[in-house]
Amino acid sequence: MRDRPLTARRARALVARAVGLVALSVAGPVDLALATDRYVDDQGAGISPCTTVTNPCPQISTALGGSVSGDVIHVGGTTTQYAGNLTLPNGVSLIKDSFASGAGVITTGAATINTLGNANPALTLTTGTAPRIVSGFRLRGGSTASLGTMLVNSSDNVTIAGNVFDDHSAAVLRQLRISGGGSPHIVGNTFIGTDDDAGRDAITYSTLTGGSPEIDHNSIDSFFEGIQVSGSAPPNTTTFDIHDNTITNIYDDASPGIPIGIDVNSASGKLTDNLTTEIPAQTLGLGLLISTGSVATGTRLEASRNQVYGFEGASEFGGADPKLLKNSVFANNGAALSLFGPGGVTATGVTATGSTGGFGYEILLANVSLTLGSSFVGPSGSGILVSGTSTCSSSFSVSTDAPGGCGLAPVADGMFLNPAGNDFRLAAGSPLIDAGNPAAPAAGDTDVAGNPRAIAITGCPARRDIGAYEFATGSLSCAPPDTTATDTTAPETSVSGKRKLKTRKKKARVTWTFGSSEPGTFQCGLDGRPFAPCSSPFTVKLRRGAHTLSVRASDAAGNTDPTPASFTTKIKRKRKPR
Repeated sequence: MRDRPLTARRARALVARAVGLVALSVAGPVDLALATDRYVDDQGAGISPCTTVTNPCPQISTALGGSVSGDVIHVGGTTTQYAGNLTLPNGVSLIKDSFASGAGVITTGAATINTLGNANPALTLTTGTAPRIVSGFRLRGGSTASLGTMLVNSSDNVTIAGNVFDDHSAAVLRQLRISGGGSPHIVGNTFIGTDDDAGRDAITYSTLTGGSPEIDHNSIDSFFEGIQVSGSAPPNTTTFDIHDNTITNIYDDASPGIPIGIDVNSASGKLTDNLTTEIPAQTLGLGLLISTGSVATGTRLEASRNQVYGFEGASEFGGADPKLLKNSVFANNGAALSLFGPGGVTATGVTATGSTGGFGYEILLANVSLTLGSSFVGPSGSGILVSGTSTCSSSFSVSTDAPGGCGLAPVADGMFLNPAGNDFRLAAGSPLIDAGNPAAPAAGDTDVAGNPRAIAITGCPARRDIGAYEFATGSLSCAPPDTTATDTTAPETSVSGKRKLKTRKKKARVTWTFGSSEPGTFQCGLDGRPFAPCSSPFTVKLRRGAHTLSVRASDAAGNTDPTPASFTTKIKRKRKPR
């Protein structure tokens, strides 16, 4: 399943990738040598500038005091907590890192910034565009006045990765707030709330100037709103990419307002592979509330492979821009979809079923044009309710309800595996199998589980199924079985360069080249720094002295060389001729 929960191993991999990308993109290979590594652990007794790894400073604030853009502050684990109300300057990264330190300094374990119920936020990021990352922390504290546990002011190249936000004190109404726009990357974090009827949000993004936030692979549980994106004023220039998030147990709020899984206003972009559910027996709730940009932008919203279950209301899509809904399930909600104009909607491979709220429809059209293809609708009264100036057309689509205004073909039962348990895969013998559009699907088009559309089963030729899932458990008679042996052999890495260099300047440009016994990718670690993606040749400007580059190769099957290759170059002073 593409919507599978984010495992600890997968989160670590995402964070490692993000850290590596930031390390190499600080300002190119040249600045990699100029950046300063600073070290913090509560068991250390170091003083500013905190650059001695064997004696780290005991507080993060001390390391921040002398930091400049490009610096990386490595923070060890602590059994208590680090003081919060910290301000992270532009270009400075803060990473929980079990670095090797001096005797008696144990940097493993968790690192918490602030305590539960602390009125001060854990961290505020200043405005800026230089690359920086915050990763691996448990973040707590904040209040309404401080705008959240973490506040990110208008910034680009910011990565918030692999952190845990778990302070759901009464005053903490936002855990992560991005204010003023920008293009941050929010990836692999865990947000933990509680059903206390407070209007609490996990992630909020607001802008008046536009931006391109990417929000993905986050786990969000027990909030009034999971993700909220407020775009810029018309002409709308905010584009979002929200994908692979798991948002569970959205709850109703005792005060006025409607709980929402993902809430996007005045923006367009991509909404892909998200799973959203609500706590049962709530009186209000929308799975998705999407209002796209203005006519001036003409940007098409693409919503693919999303799953929305158990909300009291529907998922609503509105706005002037065109919208494409693909390969998604909206099931066991009060109603499935409410589509509002004036922008048109094209929906293909959609399963809209199981309405429980007495609305009398699965899909409501309000002054909108709907083109429906290869989709299943019903059972709920009229199936599709056409109102106002709406128009609707359908092809290769069916319903257990009356045809209504869309001309859906009748079907007695979709034959899903376990509709009550939100399992809408097709059972063997389902009338939806091989009944969708016979035209070849677009390259790379997949169902909600990640299976290719138009899987070949007994009775070729292949043809896509109706609804969000392809029947993928039958006999694959149209393609021979895969007999390719699994590759479990790691590649061998080699690296070479010049053993000695001389220069009259303080620095010299050093170039290493490296290779692998198999095609694939490389990661480099310079002078003991963490490995990060790199390519050959690798060039960097370094000060006089000995410098060692370690390289490890990975092949296409994901096998990584367990014994990285290393090469040391010594840079000496070149004396002037007598």
